[in-house]
Amino acid sequence: MMTMMGFSGMRSPVGIVGVGLALLVSLVGCGSKVRTTTITIGDMQEARRELQSQVEQKPFFAERSASSPEIRIVVDQMQMLNLSSDQLSAGDRGYLMSGIFEGNVRRALRDKNVKFIASADRFGGRGSIDGDNLYHLVGTLRSAGPRSDGDGRVELYLMEYELIKSQGGAVVWPGEFTFKRYAPGIVFD
Repeated sequence: MMTMMGFSGMRSPVGIVGVGLALLVSLVGCGSKVRTTTITIGDMQEARRELQSQVEQKPFFAERSASSPEIRIVVDQMQMLNLSSDQLSAGDRGYLMSGIFEGNVRRALRDKNVKFIASADRFGGRGSIDGDNLYHLVGTLRSAGPRSDGDGRVELYLMEYELIKSQGGAVVWPGEFTFKRYAPGIVFD
């Protein structure tokens, strides 16, 4: 029979069962969801998919063709204003800003004579980026909450995007995505 040294120096078969249960509980805990209302990569991926579908459906993009006049869109991670309770890294802001125009959406828009500029600062010194065909993508992340109810914490998020024409400031494409994060059993992150 296997035994284990207890804390008092005594060998005890109960100690093995206790350690086994503790190990089982810790392993089960590893597979459970993270209990936080902080934005996750999954939230950002879901927002990206939803906003990409909005881009494809809006008349400003849907009505364009290969013969449409060229337009240029400046996508800059620093144009993501974070008014939420979360801190976003530069990489997170970049993912939220450029992710809307990635993959199939980018290829489809290229076929419709839409060009992308990564950042107005990086374009500087190689000519002017002003003109009637220039647009800027701006984004805002807001959160409402957090709210605690005795059982957990809830936080609501709103991501808003606007494609703004440089000359005149007209909004030609608005997009938004809302989601809620719930963390059961905690009242703060």
